[in-house]
Amino acid sequence: MCAKDHGQASQADERQASSTNYSETRIHSGQIDAMCMVHRLLVEAYNEIALSERTCRKGFQKFKNGEFDVKDKDRRKRPKIYEDAELKELLEEYSSQIQKELALTLEVTQQAASYRLKSLGMIQKQVLRARGRPIIVEWERDARHSAGLSLVR
Repeated sequence: MCAKDHGQASQADERQASSTNYSETRIHSGQIDAMCMVHRLLVEAYNEIALSERTCRKGFQKFKNGEFDVKDKDRRKRPKIYEDAELKELLEEYSSQIQKELALTLEVTQQAASYRLKSLGMIQKQVLRARGRPIIVEWERDARHSAGLSLVR
């Protein structure tokens, strides 16, 4: 909304002033001017690594709402569908299960089961070379049966 769009925004603000409170419109326009000026100063000082206009706008909005903490908010991971203890219990009970069977038992996708097994250290990866091309082979820690092997492409 800075630079070239600012002129159009000011005209829209002026039209809106006739139907709404004029002072509110002028304050909004002043905030846009201030935000644009800060963005221009950042671009002059830092060139390519300057904050984007959108980031400046978000920052102004946060300060306007009384949020003065400049640190990023803690982003929570998606909650687990099942606990690691449940997965370990299933593996102890039936150590010869393959990922598809685990996924069906836990009512999750095979990819989700694979991800949890990797995070628990139950799946290992090794890169092999065949004819000069890398082939990634995954195997389960208890590889007593070949059903636990899978190729990743």
